[in-house]
Amino acid sequence: MKQEHYIKNCKSIGLQIRNFREAKKLSQEQLASRTGLATGTIGKIERGENIPKADTLFRISYELDIPCKLLFEEETLDQWYYSPQVHRLFDYLKNMNDDEVSALCTIAKKMCNH
Repeated sequence: MKQEHYIKNCKSIGLQIRNFREAKKLSQEQLASRTGLATGTIGKIERGENIPKADTLFRISYELDIPCKLLFEEETLDQWYYSPQVHRLFDYLKNMNDDEVSALCTIAKKMCNH
């Protein structure tokens, strides 16, 4: 594997861990405590400065309550974290044209500003 590809994968895994950790409203300290790792180690993993061993990834994913494979996929937080109602909205959006999406955005904006 080329060095650039390896570095990109480490950063991607770290970003996934950070995204899921923040979505669960956990601090690095809390995740470190739950996994038995040092807070600095969690920080290095999240920054892509080192890649944890498989057992560490399993412990992290277990504490984040996600399948370990999600740490290796890009842009999965939205798909995993949103409620079933939001997933249903995404399904509707896939079938809408640009004008319909714009109209829906206008409605949503007015609902949020009431």
